[in-house]
Amino acid sequence: MELRFIGERIRQRVWRSSNFFSTAWSPRYVDIPPGERFLVLAPHPDDDVIGCGGTISKLLAAGKSVRIAYFSLQSSVQFSRIERLAEIQRALDILGVKDFSFLGESFPLKEDLISVLREEIASHRYDSVFLPSPIENHDQHTSVFWAFHELNRRKEVPEMNAILFEVWTPVVANMLVDISEFIHRKTEAIRAHATQTALVDYHIAAEGLGSYRASMSGHKGYAEAFFFQTGSDLLRTFRK
Repeated sequence: MELRFIGERIRQRVWRSSNFFSTAWSPRYVDIPPGERFLVLAPHPDDDVIGCGGTISKLLAAGKSVRIAYFSLQSSVQFSRIERLAEIQRALDILGVKDFSFLGESFPLKEDLISVLREEIASHRYDSVFLPSPIENHDQHTSVFWAFHELNRRKEVPEMNAILFEVWTPVVANMLVDISEFIHRKTEAIRAHATQTALVDYHIAAEGLGSYRASMSGHKGYAEAFFFQTGSDLLRTFRK
């Protein structure tokens, strides 16, 4: 089944109970997602590497352009700003990322979120954007999705593919990327966020989820799972 039709099928399953027992589909394995220039929207530093760190490294190895935009610095009374910045830089060095920016020190309010996102996208040309899914169990993660969705709905951003990743909540995946070659780089980059892994074993969770995603699709190794949509299909799937 073509990727562009799977989103509509998900929508039908959610809203039409008669389709609950219809035949399941298998997510499509791709070598890398389509496009040359990619933007990763990370509500907090570490969401990028947990959600799509293996794919980021694989894209860079293939000569693609990847830029990461962080919506907050994620500082706390438990750790200093300088300490956090050093962790972030170590993680980016491990992934091989050179192009990144901080869109603010603390997570922005709704209208500011839309404004800073509009400015970020307007300043570059992207083919695809990685971002959290709207079913993430974290308010700031879902806020990033809906800010992008609103800009897309208003046609204030160019048409681009949306690649929804999973951090706190697994996505209903229609696309898998084999990251077996990059799984150790991903887990090492997650561990670089030492102040965060001291609270939650994100590296263990990410490695386990990657193994599960590959195994449940009949493959060996590790995979990252995504829900892929074109910008126009995203509007059909997630209608307010």
